[in-house]
Amino acid sequence: MNGLPRYTNKIRLPIFLLVLLLFLIAYPYLHHTYPKHIAIVELFFALIMISGVSLLTRHKKTLYFMVGLAATILIGIFIMGTVQSRVLLFFVLLVELLFFLVILISLVTYIYKQKEVTLDKLYAAITSYLVLGIVFAVLYALVATVTPVAFQYTVSTDFASLSLFPHPAFFSEALYFSFVTLATLGYGDWVALMGPLKMVASLEAISGQLFIAILIARLVGIQIAQSIADDD
Repeated sequence: MNGLPRYTNKIRLPIFLLVLLLFLIAYPYLHHTYPKHIAIVELFFALIMISGVSLLTRHKKTLYFMVGLAATILIGIFIMGTVQSRVLLFFVLLVELLFFLVILISLVTYIYKQKEVTLDKLYAAITSYLVLGIVFAVLYALVATVTPVAFQYTVSTDFASLSLFPHPAFFSEALYFSFVTLATLGYGDWVALMGPLKMVASLEAISGQLFIAILIARLVGIQIAQSIADDD
């Protein structure tokens, strides 16, 4: 987990970023349009798993570990297409959380190890921010799987239906809540009711602001050091 390969990610990193953007844009629309088509979930997560695992080819142990997580997620999603088990859903979400955490740590490590501001580093910065939002979304989905009343809509919405299967019917809502919180937009149409969960949402908002501030400071610092070195 010592970061991404320095040279092999030149194509794989933009592809992973493109897959994430496609997922975030198309996934909510498709699952609302075709709520019972589990193949939509399989397709998107298969693309994310494959492109995500391809980033971590530097260390075999990490690669094998990620392949195992990806396979577990895809098999779990496939089974949930026929078996509606809340325990299985919780387990799959837990594995998803671990998968995206490994990706996030690897991306951040890669960013802070590089000594030059490159296009790859900018790709990694954008991708890591998106993955951070997905990590919190999975966490919210985990909580809602155990306690469906942990969230409440302040507008007229049948929230109870969101806690039912299939899994994507709730997960896209969790994605929305996560990125709205991460960007500190605070629309207020969906709120956390539990005290600990409120603190998690607050920590996500703080993390989003600190992430951008620290990242920009890091990039500016590298650029200044790079300019000084070039002048010398």
